[in-house]
Amino acid sequence: MRIARIVLFAMAFATGTNADAGHNLLANAEFAQAGASGARTMLSGSSVPGPAAAEHWTAYNNGDALTTTSLAPSTRRHGGTMIHVVTRGGKPDSGSGIVQAFLPVSTGPGRAQASAWVFINKGTVFIGTGNGGKTGIDARSSRADAWLQLRARNGVAPANLFIIYGQSPGADFFVDEADVEALTPAQAPDFAVTKTYLEADPVLYEGHCPTTIRAYGTISANGPGTVLCTFVRGDGTPMGEQKIVFDDAGSRPVGATWRVGNFYGPMNSYPGWAAIKILVPNGPMSKRAAYVVTC
Repeated sequence: MRIARIVLFAMAFATGTNADAGHNLLANAEFAQAGASGARTMLSGSSVPGPAAAEHWTAYNNGDALTTTSLAPSTRRHGGTMIHVVTRGGKPDSGSGIVQAFLPVSTGPGRAQASAWVFINKGTVFIGTGNGGKTGIDARSSRADAWLQLRARNGVAPANLFIIYGQSPGADFFVDEADVEALTPAQAPDFAVTKTYLEADPVLYEGHCPTTIRAYGTISANGPGTVLCTFVRGDGTPMGEQKIVFDDAGSRPVGATWRVGNFYGPMNSYPGWAAIKILVPNGPMSKRAAYVVTC
């Protein structure tokens, strides 16, 4: 299930915080600061955003719904603050509640771990972390009358939005603490590059010079880890290093471009080749991708 589009109002509260691993990306994650509209808010309407009782948080209705939020002393942490969220109505198979856009849409970490402490009086509550309006349900519970921690990794990447919703047709719940942290891909102990591939475009060229040679390739690995590579050229010209991060086993694209030939030189033929060289970890060099430029 996809959650309905969150309008730009919510994005106005993006914190712009960095996405370092181990750092909570959410602002006012413990609901200690009241919002500009006061410690109690009410939002009525269909698919609309509005202010929440806590600073940096937004209330949002999916479909025709009523959402109220208010701050109160925490019953879980002495001296802390919790937010009370009550939702009624809304789009079937969806939810309404509170949301925080902590980074701009289409940015953020590829993998994140999110959690929220909730106390459910009534209904079902779910959390989700994802990319703007594409965010879906990652974890949910209907267990009532006890503090519990909903915890899950983001189901949609990149991660820039966090939702805590009461599922339609409504819910009554408290939220005490929330957390979203970027996950750094762990490198497998036997991490290795298993395959490299490269081709040149064009392979044969005849015409005005200089012209551009483009090299397209892939690097395959057996699990999560980081690869450092460079391109080796037949004419000995040094190329910069590239870093490729693997979240899991598979292939990732690499590429490079360079110019060949001379504006004012006599007609000449420039045969050449390029290959991918793996610097970290050790791995196979790709076959040479040959080309010939005549101009």
